[in-house]
Amino acid sequence: MGWSQDDDKKKKKKDAGYVACSEDWEFDPILSQMEDEFDHLSEETIHKAFKSCCKEVKTPRPVDDFVDCMREKLRNK
Repeated sequence: MGWSQDDDKKKKKKDAGYVACSEDWEFDPILSQMEDEFDHLSEETIHKAFKSCCKEVKTPRPVDDFVDCMREKLRNK
C-alpha cells in the first residue's frame, strides 16, 4: 500500500460521519440504502435528490442530516 492509499484510508475513516459530495465513493452506500427504501423510484430520481441535498445541506454534511434530506425529497415523489 502506498502513502496516498494509506492517507485515503485515514481520511475516509476520519470523515466517516460526513458526506463529501465531491467523492464518488460516498454516493454508493447512500444510493443503495435509498434504493432499498424507495424501490419504486428510478435511480435517476435518487441521483437528483442526492445532488439537490449536496446543495442544501451545508458543509460539513453530517450523514444523518444528509440522509434525512434525501428521505424528505424522495417521500414527496
